[in-house]
This record gives sequence, structure tokens and C-alpha cells, in this order.
Amino acid sequence: MMKNFVFLYAGDNRNCAFDRVFSGKSAFERSLKWASDIEDCAGIIVLASNSNEVRVKTEIEREGVENVKIIAKENWNCSDLIGEMAKEMAASKTVNAIYSSADRPFLDSKLTKEILECHEKYIAEYTFADGYPYGFAPEVIHSGTLNILSSLINEKYKEEGKAEISNECIFNLLKKDINSFEVEAVLAPKDYRMLRFDFSCGTKRNALACKRLYDKALEKNASFDAVSFSDLAEESADVQQTLPAF
Repeated sequence: MMKNFVFLYAGDNRNCAFDRVFSGKSAFERSLKWASDIEDCAGIIVLASNSNEVRVKTEIEREGVENVKIIAKENWNCSDLIGEMAKEMAASKTVNAIYSSADRPFLDSKLTKEILECHEKYIAEYTFADGYPYGFAPEVIHSGTLNILSSLINEKYKEEGKAEISNECIFNLLKKDINSFEVEAVLAPKDYRMLRFDFSCGTKRNALACKRLYDKALEKNASFDAVSFSDLAEESADVQQTLPAF
């Protein structure tokens, strides 16, 4: 029986995620390719919005990735996200939910494998990468933990359940009762968090930073991994340049 199920969140009309600016690929396509390469994976679920469902389907067909299911809603919040993940995990009888936003062009397969190995080794309920900029790694959540979180949202933390989907919405819910969960982290070799990077394509500002970083990595023939990208971004003034967010 397969252990893993991948969830990609594309439910907030992040149009920059579909721009083909990474050697002819979009951030969504690159995220989808990353998901399809995960070992022991039963399938991929893309959580879309009603307004971008057709575009998501077109991108999936263009990339040629099989065993992908689309779940579309008009609007998503934390409660919807946790509830759908818990339901799909129960139906598939898989153990680990691997979750990421679908607008991340630099998701690192090697780092993902390291997170999964840590999750299994320490029998964790939730495992993440700590110290890296956003955009390089998924979160891994045990199916039983999703059931617990779903119950907590419905019974105890209803207001938290209404929160918008964000980089930290799942972890913020866990923190409400953090001592009740076995949480593990894969640490970056150095702490990049002070740079406040978010290598996703949810805004034009972040998408531009991603494009500049990608082009610089090609120019310098850098390795396409989280550490190399983080080091390159740290030393690149044009990647760090701030622009108005739209």
C-alpha cells in the first residue's frame, strides 16, 4: 500500500503561478513535476478555485502527469483545507499527507526526501523544514493528525478555521496545542529566515524574485537545490530588491 498522498494548493487565483517564465515552464508545472517525482505516492490532489479549475486542468494535461484529482471551491479557508485533506487521506488509506502551495517553482526533491525520512524515523505527526526561505519544502502531516486537527477546528478552534490559507496556517493551528503533537524539523545548514524570502509566485513581487533567482542560477550554473538557491539569493541584491506587491 502506498504511504503518501500529495496536496497542492492552487485555490486563490495566483495567476503568476501559470506564467511560463522558467525555461518555458510555469511555477505550477514545476510544482506538479516535483509532486509526480515523490516516491511511494498514491496520487496528487490539486485544490483549485472554481475560477481557475479549467486552467489547472489544462496545465495538468500539458505536463502529462497522471493520477491527479482536482477539487475546486469558490473560496478556501483553513477549515476547508484540513477537512478535505483528512477526507481524502481516509478514502485513500494513505499515511502521510505531503502539502505545499502549487505556486512554488523551486520545491526541492532531495529536501523533501529528507523530510519524509525524518518523519518516518521519529514517528512524527508533523514534519517541516526550518530555517530555509519559504518555497523549497513541503509540510508532512500524518493522516491521524489531520483527523485530530479537523475535529479541533470544528469543535474548539472555529475562528482559526476561518483563517485564509497562508504559509503557516497548518502550523499555526498545531501551535494551539503544540505539546500534544510530535513535531520534527529538518534544519537548514544556516538560518536564512532573516532574509524574509518567499519563493512562490503568489504576488508579482515574489514572482519577479523567483524569475531573477532562476535566471541567476542558470547564469552561474548553480545547483537547483534549496541550499544553493538560498546562498545565491542571499548574495544577490537584485533578488532581494523590494517592489510593490499587487
